[in-house]
Amino acid sequence: MDTVRSDAVVVAGCLRKLLAFACLLLCAWTFAAPAPALRFKRMTALATDDLSVLATLQDRQGFIWMASLNGGLYRYDGYQAVRFVNDPQDKTSLPSDRTTALFEDKAGRIWVATRDGLARFNPGNGTFTRFLPLPAPGSPRMIKNIISDGADGMWLATWAGLQHFDPANGKLVQYQHDDAVPDSIGSNSLDALALDAKGGLWIGTWPGGLDYLAPGSKSFQHFRVDSAHAPNPEVNLVYALHMDARNRL
Repeated sequence: MDTVRSDAVVVAGCLRKLLAFACLLLCAWTFAAPAPALRFKRMTALATDDLSVLATLQDRQGFIWMASLNGGLYRYDGYQAVRFVNDPQDKTSLPSDRTTALFEDKAGRIWVATRDGLARFNPGNGTFTRFLPLPAPGSPRMIKNIISDGADGMWLATWAGLQHFDPANGKLVQYQHDDAVPDSIGSNSLDALALDAKGGLWIGTWPGGLDYLAPGSKSFQHFRVDSAHAPNPEVNLVYALHMDARNRL
């Protein structure tokens, strides 16, 4: 009887070992298996020769929006694309066919940055509401980037400085470089924006390097990308910024 019980224990132990070994083999095969090859399909739904897409956004309904260099704006549903373009005779059309950035706000509204100002898409009738900045030196209508201010407003990077826009009242505040004010924004030519966890704004400029605007402040801190001993405007520029999940820039 003891011999039978002993043999059963040995068999059970062997089975456990075999099962553990099989699990190890399965894990090794899973991690060693090559990743499936990515396949890209050319989108023939875009009715334009301009294939330069400057920005993309997938909204909360699943539509993919594409901002193009000179071909207007596209909304793609996975099967076909609807194209929105500027009509000089229609003030409710897209302000410009050069669309540079896209933003979806908390209410799910789509905002489009263009070469001729900011526009909000009206889904009920497929029109746009335009918002134009006050006249200023440079190109204040040329918007390169849009991000949230952490509340209900938006920060806009333009070729005429930084703008803060409040959609609730349409109010726009302009921040421009002033040689006589050391803590003004480092340059009026902006490309990139990023908001940190405290609500501070990081700004990529050319040729002013990297700027920082603390929450509630109007004074900008400057950080050079080039060497202070050998300043070089071709080096002191920031084209892109990203704040990761650990609040690292």
